[in-house]
Amino acid sequence: MSQDRTEREYHLTPTGWIAGNFWVYGTLTEEKAAPSDRVETWIEEIDDPSGWASEIVTWKPVWVSPDVTAETRAELNQKFPQPRHTPRKAYPKKKKKKLADYY
Repeated sequence: MSQDRTEREYHLTPTGWIAGNFWVYGTLTEEKAAPSDRVETWIEEIDDPSGWASEIVTWKPVWVSPDVTAETRAELNQKFPQPRHTPRKAYPKKKKKKLADYY
């Protein structure tokens, strides 16, 4: 079972990325209306399997404006990189001591 699981909506607009709704374990905890000028909407999922392992971060597209060309979307994605979460590094496992280490 995961220690923590969150999802954050991100909207790409002509002025950059805007954070949207936020869920914890599938329950909406923060609701924000989507901007009217959004070009794309993505969901960032962060699954934290344990306090010792690295988080698993995935992005998935959930909406694309039918009124915006692929070229315009590509230009905006080039200009404004996705605000991706950087997972923490896994904690190193402690080396088990052998009985001989105590003598």
